Amino acid sequence: MASIFIVEDEAVLAKVYKLLLSYHGHNVIGIAHDGIDALEMFKDFSNPPDIVLMDHRMPSMDGISVARKIIDLDPDAKIIFTTADSDIREKALEIGAMSFKNKPFTLHRLLSNIEKALSDSA
Repeated sequence: MASIFIVEDEAVLAKVYKLLLSYHGHNVIGIAHDGIDALEMFKDFSNPPDIVLMDHRMPSMDGISVARKIIDLDPDAKIIFTTADSDIREKALEIGAMSFKNKPFTLHRLLSNIEKALSDSA
């Protein structure tokens, strides 16, 4: 399955993602609760994650800015935006996000998007 990096400022939601994704066989390799921490953690991974789940509204740096910097570091990064900020959908996809999930969304939909992102890289 996939190695996944969760970038989500709501700690409870990040834990829910981790539990559900782990239950479905994925390996959550890190959780960041703000943009600057997300960027530093991404730089420190010895192997980049297969998937980055990215929120938009976060302390210190927003998701679009973090995603741009991650893509600069790793042009093959697969970022799935998971946010309630539907007004940034076009911008997220324009900068290279694989998909965009408006909160709330179903677990089935998220898992399907992860599988699609993984198959697009095969």
